[in-house]
Amino acid sequence: TTAETTGRELPMLLGLLHLLPLASCHGLAAAHRLRGGAALTLPPLVGAYQSALAAAPITTNVLSAASLSVLADGMAQAVERRGSWDVSRAAWISAWGASVSGLMLFFWFRLLARLFPLAASSTA
Repeated sequence: TTAETTGRELPMLLGLLHLLPLASCHGLAAAHRLRGGAALTLPPLVGAYQSALAAAPITTNVLSAASLSVLADGMAQAVERRGSWDVSRAAWISAWGASVSGLMLFFWFRLLARLFPLAASSTA
């Protein structure tokens, strides 16, 4: 049944998360100081992503949202196992993620930051 398949597939998918570059701690580069003096070391990919956000925030947000949407849909399709991979579904999910999560939310959060400027500096 579907519940049995999901029960077997989900641990396998979660076991693959360590292969993602952001989840990996191999090749640590920069150390960032946190409150209290603790150091946080981040993979070089995080630094490259932060540089891309600084250089082209809208493009980076749109591409990141589209990529994460396709990844999430691919995982969902793997759990569902309805035959071959549905490319048109993945394309629509990618377009939705890029336009809503990547583009619209970028401008929404900018508007909120302008409307509530003290929220960014609040310690509460």
